Amino acid sequence: MTAIYSAVIGVGSYIPGQILTNYDLERILKERWPDGPDDKWTDNKWILERTGIVERHIATAQETNASMGAMAARRALHNAGIAIKDIDFIVCATNTNRVNFPSCAMIIQDILGGNKTRGNHKDIPGYDIQAGCTAFNYALAAADDGIRAGRYARGLVIGVDKLTDITDYSDRNTCVLFGDLASAWVIEKAKKPGIIKHHLGGDGSGKAQLVMTDKRHIWMNGREVFKFASRAIADCCKEIIKDTGYKLKDVKIIPHQANKRITEAAEKMLGAQAYSNIDRFGNTSAASYPYAFEEALGNGWLREDDLVILVGFGAGLTYGANLIKVGKLKT
Repeated sequence: MTAIYSAVIGVGSYIPGQILTNYDLERILKERWPDGPDDKWTDNKWILERTGIVERHIATAQETNASMGAMAARRALHNAGIAIKDIDFIVCATNTNRVNFPSCAMIIQDILGGNKTRGNHKDIPGYDIQAGCTAFNYALAAADDGIRAGRYARGLVIGVDKLTDITDYSDRNTCVLFGDLASAWVIEKAKKPGIIKHHLGGDGSGKAQLVMTDKRHIWMNGREVFKFASRAIADCCKEIIKDTGYKLKDVKIIPHQANKRITEAAEKMLGAQAYSNIDRFGNTSAASYPYAFEEALGNGWLREDDLVILVGFGAGLTYGANLIKVGKLKT
C-alpha cells in the first residue's frame, strides 16, 4: 500500500491596519494609574527590555476572528491556486471566538461560501481547536492525520486570535504583550512528506498559570510561564527530531512569538538561532508562528527544501511542534 502524506501548498494572512505602539501603551497606563506608584508606570524602555516588543497590530471593533480568518483563508487559497470548492475540511485554531458556538471554522466556511446554501457543491465540515497558543500546532497535526488516514485530500488550517478582546489594559504585565492577527495554510495529499512529524503534549498541573478570568481577561503568572515555555520549546525541538536522522544543525526553528526573552532562553538551551518578528507584532497566540513562517518565506529566511520546526506553547499548559519540509510556496 502506498503511503499517504501531506504538504503545505499555500499560505496567506490578514494583518489589521491599526498599530498600537509602546508609547501608546505608556499613555494608556499612565491615564489608568494617574496617582499610582512608580512600579505602575510603564514606558517604552520597560516594555522593550522585558518583551522585545515595539508595536503590535490591533483589529477594529468591527473585525472578528471569523472575518480576519476568512481574509487570511482567501489569500492562502489564492496563493495555492485553488478555490473553496476544492477544500475537504476546515480546522480553525483559536482561543478568542466571541461565542462558544457556532465554531469560528463554520462561520468562516459560510463567509467563504463553502456550503450548498451558498452554491458550493458540498457542505465542508469544520471545527475549532482551542489549546492556547499551541492551538495551530494541534490543528496542523489533526489536519495532517486526517489526510494521512485517507479521509481527506485537501484542507484549510487557520490560526486566528483577536487577543485585544480579552486584554485588560490596566494590567501592565499582560496588556503590553498582545496583538491581533490571522494566518491560514492550505495542505493537501502528497507522495512525499511535507509535514514530516508532529509532537504534542501538555501539563494540566499548570492550568492555573495562564487563564481567562471571570471578567474575560487574560491573567498570567509570568515567572512560571517563562520557565515552562523556554523549557518546552527546547524539549519539543529535541524530541521532534528523534528517530528522523536529522540533527538540530539541519533545521531552522520558528517558535511561538510570545516574548523575546523566552526565545532567547530557548536558543541558549538549544545552541541554535530561532526566527523572531515579535518586535513588530507582539504575541498573537495561535496566529503568531504560522504567520512567522509566511514572513520568513517572503524575506528569504526560509527557502524551498529547508527543514523547519514550528514550535509553540500555551495555556493548559500545552506544548507542541511540527517538523516541516518547505515546498515551493507563493506568498
